[in-house]
Amino acid sequence: AVTSCQDHCSPCVSKHEFDKIRDLVRGGGAEKVEAEVETRRPPFDVRLVRVGEHWRTLGLLVSPDDNPKYLVVDSVWGPSLISAWNDSADAAVQVRAGDRLSAVNGVACGSSEMLDMIQATDEGMEIILRVE
Repeated sequence: AVTSCQDHCSPCVSKHEFDKIRDLVRGGGAEKVEAEVETRRPPFDVRLVRVGEHWRTLGLLVSPDDNPKYLVVDSVWGPSLISAWNDSADAAVQVRAGDRLSAVNGVACGSSEMLDMIQATDEGMEIILRVE
């Protein structure tokens, strides 16, 4: 029987991810699980400075993950600071829907605290987002 790793150790995947993988394995979709795991990128930092015409617009719609340590990127839009980042960044470090934010300005905390930190940045301030 498949059990949650959350029953045995600290959470390594969200409940949603675990349920999705469990359902694929039960349905004979193990090759789909392998493909999904292989597509996960290494964590990276996005450094933005709230300056320019779009300093007020980060360009992310985020929501809490099943794991309270993360914010999930639901969508990315522009013109915004993130769309400008994506336009100039390699594909490997572009922010896209489905990514998770795990820290803001080097602080790993709960999703609501990260959201507060993002919203507290003002014109001219730097914001560093840890993306996984």
